[in-house]
Amino acid sequence: MREALGNSLNVPAVKALQFVGGAAFLDLLHRLGMNGLRAHPDHYGDGIALGNGEVTLAQLVNAYATLARQGRQQPLQLFEDGREHRSPQAVLSRDSASIITDILSDPRARLLEFGDGGLLRFPGQTAVKTGTSSDYRDAWCLAYNHRYVVGAWMGTLNGAAMDGVTGSIGPALLVRSGFGLLDQR
Repeated sequence: MREALGNSLNVPAVKALQFVGGAAFLDLLHRLGMNGLRAHPDHYGDGIALGNGEVTLAQLVNAYATLARQGRQQPLQLFEDGREHRSPQAVLSRDSASIITDILSDPRARLLEFGDGGLLRFPGQTAVKTGTSSDYRDAWCLAYNHRYVVGAWMGTLNGAAMDGVTGSIGPALLVRSGFGLLDQR
């Protein structure tokens, strides 16, 4: 599991989805705040395990913030507006969130696909995950630690390919830069 998640291996992800079931997985994604996924699970098929459902960067950041909060989901608040917001709701067990965080923050877990070092090796314990669409139409990177969650997306507005830009190259550079600025505060 560590190697599969750390290296973004597709076959184990699809097998895990088939074990859990599409409806249960989609329900979890909804509880994580990905409410734009409104179609029936059959619409997405096994590809939902690989990210074929359209979600926004804000929804992805919110889901990873849930992992950073040890499994408690709370909608992002972009600006302080004085309104009361709902309390965090447990979506994942603390143990599950902790295991996922441990895997995503372990550089050894991603050696197979991403090598040693590079942009995905953050100072301190920082969990990081990337994604790249088919034909390099878009890519993203998310990272979190005990203080911050940073996400970046790159793509073209017309859906054209980006000449081989992957989540571990383009967006990862932005996320590292973001953490560098935040760590200076």
